[in-house]
Amino acid sequence: PGPPPPPPSQQPPRQDEDDEETARQEHLAATLRCMGFDEEPSHIAARSAGGNLNVAIESMLRNSGAG
Repeated sequence: PGPPPPPPSQQPPRQDEDDEETARQEHLAATLRCMGFDEEPSHIAARSAGGNLNVAIESMLRNSGAG
């Protein structure tokens, strides 16, 4: 029938998936700001955390020196 499709990591992301990921990152950054973190570090942590709130908070605490 033909070769199998490449794994998902090799397929280019669809635009709606990019939009969903951006929305998740913005929501996560907003959550961090509501918790008292600064805006710019919140965006950086949200991007690097892959949508995981616990990872984002851990990153924020580590970078602030409070951890």
